Amino acid sequence: MTVSDLIRLMANKLANLNGQRTTAVVHGDVEQLVALDAQIAETQATLDQLRSLN
Repeated sequence: MTVSDLIRLMANKLANLNGQRTTAVVHGDVEQLVALDAQIAETQATLDQLRSLN
């Protein structure tokens, strides 16, 4: 798997997490929102690191 493949994978994961976050906001699920925000931040940090390698 190449760095470009990993970037695409992380970008897709980030898009999915953002979709889940939107759903959590609509349903008022604060616990899920907090958990998703943490996952989004971690995924974004990984994506930023991968992009710096590319």
